[in-house]
Amino acid sequence: MRRFTLVLALLVVMLAPASASAAPSSCSLTISPTSGAATDAYRFAVSDVPVSANGGSVEVRIDIRRLGTREGSIIFAFLIPGVTEFFVDYNVAPPGEPAEVLAPGRYLVDVSTPHIHGACRAVGQFVVG
Repeated sequence: MRRFTLVLALLVVMLAPASASAAPSSCSLTISPTSGAATDAYRFAVSDVPVSANGGSVEVRIDIRRLGTREGSIIFAFLIPGVTEFFVDYNVAPPGEPAEVLAPGRYLVDVSTPHIHGACRAVGQFVVG
């Protein structure tokens, strides 16, 4: 019995660091343009988003923050099963209306999959002049 307990404890100790050190896989983020005017549209193209293990849709969260401030936006994209890439056009004006004026500064864009822990994480920046 003592040997069984020792083997079980040794197995747990050996496997615990491996599961804790699993690094999140990276999806990729491309921002175009990386520097632009206050009324420009910015395209966030995301690829290599993992597919859900149960075959369902995947929720992707895009956080956009102006560095040094608390202002920004959060965008959620819901991908249908099997889709691994998409794009979002940020600061696009509705037809017949003027574009929103973004404050000048450096913006941080953080892409993640909140319901699939550690599955996707990408970070990028763009500058508004």
